[in-house]
Amino acid sequence: MSNQSVNKTSLIKYALFGFTIAFGGLPIYLHSPEFYSSEFQISITQIGFTLLVLRLIDAFQDPLIGYLSDMYSKFRSLIIILGIVIMSIGFFMLFNPITSPNIIWFGSSVFIASTGFSIAAINYQAVGGLWKSSSTDKTTITSWREAFALIGILTASALPALLGSQENAQEAFRNLVFIFIPIMIITSIVFYKTTQNIPLVKPKHKSIKTLFKNIQRWDYQFLTLFFINNLASSIPAVLVIFFINDRIGAEGMTGLFLILYFLSGALCMPLWNQLAKKLSNFYSWSLSILLASITFIWAGFLSLGDINAYAIVCVLSGIALGADLSIPPSILADRIKSSKIEGLTSIYFSSLTFLSKFALALATGITLPLLGFWGYEPGNITNYEVTEYLSYTYAFIPSVIKLLVGITLFSLVKNRVDWRY
Repeated sequence: MSNQSVNKTSLIKYALFGFTIAFGGLPIYLHSPEFYSSEFQISITQIGFTLLVLRLIDAFQDPLIGYLSDMYSKFRSLIIILGIVIMSIGFFMLFNPITSPNIIWFGSSVFIASTGFSIAAINYQAVGGLWKSSSTDKTTITSWREAFALIGILTASALPALLGSQENAQEAFRNLVFIFIPIMIITSIVFYKTTQNIPLVKPKHKSIKTLFKNIQRWDYQFLTLFFINNLASSIPAVLVIFFINDRIGAEGMTGLFLILYFLSGALCMPLWNQLAKKLSNFYSWSLSILLASITFIWAGFLSLGDINAYAIVCVLSGIALGADLSIPPSILADRIKSSKIEGLTSIYFSSLTFLSKFALALATGITLPLLGFWGYEPGNITNYEVTEYLSYTYAFIPSVIKLLVGITLFSLVKNRVDWRY
């Protein structure tokens, strides 16, 4: 396979679709639990257990989605569009609920939306992985894709506050739905036309046996560290809105804090990209994880009214985000190319989405019921001891986990040749 220079116009159009997937994905995974607990008084424990089950199902179906996608890879563009349509249906149901939605409506909507998200995201990443390009260009492709995804996340973070009042969250998210649908239609058309011009490797479908024959100790170590790192990131992702509202006392400023966090990640992504080219993907990733752990831990010391301090934590911890999002997919793309197993591209990328979702499921299933057991109720900030538990869970635990992952990864990169590219 000869490498080709990546066409910048095609790259931008390809990356633009990442905006749509991220724009639709953030409210599903971040806003919906708080939306249903606050607006419809559904128990946080019920929501936690429901999301645990759903995200486990969602995670375990990802390898199947990857396998079927590789089997029918000639229809990959249409499969991606199908995924976006399914996600849009679930998105509409989730934020345009029946008059008095129950936990079954919530669960059904999340399942449909997240299934569509998985179909689209796995195949979208596979297109980037199969793009005929050099190793350096692989990092560029993933960086542009994740940069546009961060812009989508930023937009989805800011819009709810702009589209409706704090007292009428239902109106805000209903308006968000009617903005998302036209964006989805336009970017889907652009993406479909663009994929016709992207030079892709034409892989032959390979069996699952081939996958297991190619698995090495390196794969287990990389994916284990990826999972543990994602678990550490998932805990604050699950609790961030509750932490901002009830620990910092900054209800209504969630969008601003998320913008600071994700904007820092987007602006610093080119720096991590350059560092990865100068040192290696692994060195850059390990340094970003260590940076995240030593900056985010300070959130655990904050209390009611520490708005400016929390904003600083968001900026500093957000700096590391760009590397966390762009480097692991680039590492995996290099792995696929070096082992000549392009026929298993979707399955390999589905392993990342599987582990990310399993980590999110585990974080949801542990943290929300645990806080419910301690007596935490969203909106109740009178019990300072209970909000301290929220603070410890939100900041201290994930920071310690990330520190251990960063040290382990740095040690592997330093001492083993096959961890240095």
